[in-house]
Amino acid sequence: DEILHRARLRHDRLPTRLDKQARKRLLEAIHHVLRDAVEKGGSTLDDTQYVDIEGEQGWFQTEHRVYDRAGERCITCRKARIVRRVVAGRSTCFCPRCQH
Repeated sequence: DEILHRARLRHDRLPTRLDKQARKRLLEAIHHVLRDAVEKGGSTLDDTQYVDIEGEQGWFQTEHRVYDRAGERCITCRKARIVRRVVAGRSTCFCPRCQH
């Protein structure tokens, strides 16, 4: 969810249909989000089961822009509300205004 939001891409876009600019945004978003997540120790969600090898919880969840924020206003555009959809049995959250 976070990578696609940062790349401004919807979850239902086919990778084979991405133009060069969209592929570049996706690659940059992958690098940025993964780097941030690692630096912040990952995401410890409500179940608090994720901890690092020292027993510390991660805090990347404080950076989530769309994940688990369905119904809330998008913090990027501040206009649309985050939408949650179930795809192949898993949920995904996205901003219908920012992601296309």
